[in-house]
Amino acid sequence: MKKWLLLLVLLVIAIVVGVWLSAVQSSSPVEFGASADSGLLSADAASSDPKKAATSVKALDTTNFAECRRFTVDKQSEEGKWFRDSYESWGSYLAQGYSLDDITAAIDHLGNSNFAESFRITQLREHSQLQQTNHQLTQSFYDELSDDETEAAESMGFSIMRVVPNPQLVQFIALPEAEKAQQVGKQEVSVDDIAALMLDPQVAETDIQALLAQVANVNATVGFEQLASTSLLDFAIFGNRGAIVKQLLDGGMPLSNDRYLGASQEWALVNLSEQMDRDDAATAKAVNIVNLLIPYGAGSRFSQHSDTLIEGSIPRWYFKFDPSDIARLQQDYGLDLTQIPPREAMPMDDDSASSALISELELQRRDYLNQTLGVTDANDAFSRCNNTLAAVEQRWKAKRAGDELYALRQQYPDNTALLLQQAATIDPLVVDLYREQTISSYPQRVVPEAHDILMSLGRDNDIDRVISKLQPLELTVPQKNYVVLQALYFDGRYYRKLADSSLFSDDVPYYTLARHQLTKPFVEQLEQGGADLTDKDDRGKTLLYYAVAAHKLELMDYLQQQGYPFDLDELHGEDPLHQVLDVSRGDFDPAKLLPMVEILMRYQPTINPFHLQRLALMKLMYPALYQQLADKSPQLQVNDATPLPNVRP
Repeated sequence: MKKWLLLLVLLVIAIVVGVWLSAVQSSSPVEFGASADSGLLSADAASSDPKKAATSVKALDTTNFAECRRFTVDKQSEEGKWFRDSYESWGSYLAQGYSLDDITAAIDHLGNSNFAESFRITQLREHSQLQQTNHQLTQSFYDELSDDETEAAESMGFSIMRVVPNPQLVQFIALPEAEKAQQVGKQEVSVDDIAALMLDPQVAETDIQALLAQVANVNATVGFEQLASTSLLDFAIFGNRGAIVKQLLDGGMPLSNDRYLGASQEWALVNLSEQMDRDDAATAKAVNIVNLLIPYGAGSRFSQHSDTLIEGSIPRWYFKFDPSDIARLQQDYGLDLTQIPPREAMPMDDDSASSALISELELQRRDYLNQTLGVTDANDAFSRCNNTLAAVEQRWKAKRAGDELYALRQQYPDNTALLLQQAATIDPLVVDLYREQTISSYPQRVVPEAHDILMSLGRDNDIDRVISKLQPLELTVPQKNYVVLQALYFDGRYYRKLADSSLFSDDVPYYTLARHQLTKPFVEQLEQGGADLTDKDDRGKTLLYYAVAAHKLELMDYLQQQGYPFDLDELHGEDPLHQVLDVSRGDFDPAKLLPMVEILMRYQPTINPFHLQRLALMKLMYPALYQQLADKSPQLQVNDATPLPNVRP
């Protein structure tokens, strides 16, 4: 379908929606949505080409670190793509005779607990009144469309959903108390409306109790998606609604006890863990809920269950009580967490049918990986590569830069100068990490009014008028920095006029430019506008450093030829060469190493021990690449005695 025709179809859809809505006779409001990716996959997996052709079988040297690192990344990316594509149709395995437990276990094993939870709760809600209503609304809408309109709407994942809670109930809650008493019996309330109100801390518990009496069946399946439970009791527990929990229990509502999702007592412990970080009143309510469940034999899954540590988890949630928490709950509230009985989790790796499904899917994934990665046995290659990568890790037992910085902060809590001095002896990376955590001049977004004024630059390029309209606004310094940056992104030649205005508070930090338009043409525009970019920014970095970090070869070459400084950091953070030589960075690009180093070596930089340590790691991980570099620049040669870096990112 041509682009103009698609746009026309979408316009027709919008018109039909308006007409259709006016004809719908329902007291329940609706809202529109389009399905979106869950966002749980990696960016690489999400961008994989769905029509990627099979590659021919190629040789893979599983003793080569560089090849193994690349293969491992590719394998993870393709596994993510396979899982995403397969996940969409896994509901079909129910029709093949596999149980919900079987499929849940398979998704957990091959993907993660978030996907497994999402799939399981979706299946459990499928026949809820809310989901049935949403299906009917969506189907009625589609029935009004032509085939082309339907195709366009389906491609967007277009759906219609009833608004929860019903806006009429929100209006009811806002009424004076006398009017509420008169109107409460006239309200149409579903179990989903009550579930949503339970989680809104602004809604009084008395209002929810009054509306609860209007619900025909409090035991109905909750279809509201804010919590991975189908039980209204669990919504009351997680909403810390003690009086309603008691009311529901006294009314005979059973506790939830799903084999995979959170059970009622687990939701209670998650809630207690959350409330203990707030205030005593909230904690007391949460303790009361736990106590209310104990007489019913409510158990929980624990990873640790002793008088010194109580912890456990359910999909997406975690609870933990350390010795001080356990003692506080015992002494102040009389709650002994060790008395809560453990419950069994759903088995994941036994000889049941779930393992048969897992085996079948693992074979499908293996065949897919072999085909897309061009190897005869992806799993075997991955295992061998893991051994190669592990051998390198065994030799390079560096600490995390963050752990080293944490230790320095503990040692020098009130002496920044000494902290930085010691950090510089460990590695320049530790110095830079401290700056990243303590120096933040990153611009702050402005009010819509200022944004609208800025956007006019895209139409008329009248910077004088924009400045005159922005200056009277009451903007903070970070907001002014944002305004200046946004204006410069339209045209760097606006620099001088901006610098002469009250909007200009200080030099724009280079690292903010690096995140967007750090290119040679943009730098040339800034120069034409009178900007002096030869100094360092508030983190001690030169413009060259950010060009290196962004792998901008053309800009690096330009800056070197124009005489821009290499490094001006007196406190010994990383210089541009440190950045280039660090093969442990996630964005390290072997293909760009040699030309980048060639440009930097024109500066004739002083080679210090930290450069050599990075080179020693390169020699270990990428020996062929290191040799090419050493042959071209002999001053970068190292020997077997050269130590590896002390820290890693």
